[in-house]
Amino acid sequence: MPAYLVVLFTAGYWQSLSLPQGCSGNPCKHWRRFARGDVGLAQAVGLMAFQLRLAASASCVSDLTVPGAAGFGLEFLGVFADSMLVGGLAAFSSGDSWLRNEEVQRPLLYVLSTWLTYHGLYLTGMFSNPANASAQTLGCRGTPLWLHFAVYWAAPLLAVSLGHRLEAVAAATQTPAERHEKQQ
Repeated sequence: MPAYLVVLFTAGYWQSLSLPQGCSGNPCKHWRRFARGDVGLAQAVGLMAFQLRLAASASCVSDLTVPGAAGFGLEFLGVFADSMLVGGLAAFSSGDSWLRNEEVQRPLLYVLSTWLTYHGLYLTGMFSNPANASAQTLGCRGTPLWLHFAVYWAAPLLAVSLGHRLEAVAAATQTPAERHEKQQ
């Protein structure tokens, strides 16, 4: 397991450095763009559908080893923590805080992602990425199609939507002086 975690961290960090600006293999990014109002619903869904690979074979076995509601909750909390914790710390820190430095945020994010994956791997697979979960487990024995989409698509997209709403509320409660300080 330690070797897997080292590879997971290294691959995630390398991918974040090597992809062009704005690119992501995770459909949650497109949903977040929709939640912010940057793209319309049709465009966001189209981009997410483009990423979905229906490559799972019927001979595979599902990674979901807990009841559906628990799987939904675990994936929801994993994505929420993954997408909000590091960014949230930076958003609520002062303008000159080391947490606002992208070179600090990136490794923190991948340490957190690796930790979440390690602890959720045997429960849901802790994919935190709907396209990846579908590419690896869609149609596998043990998980009906509706449950797959509830756990691996609805939970992450709801987590990202809630995170965006919380960021918007937090930004609205800041005074203009606080917003200016955080932009410094």
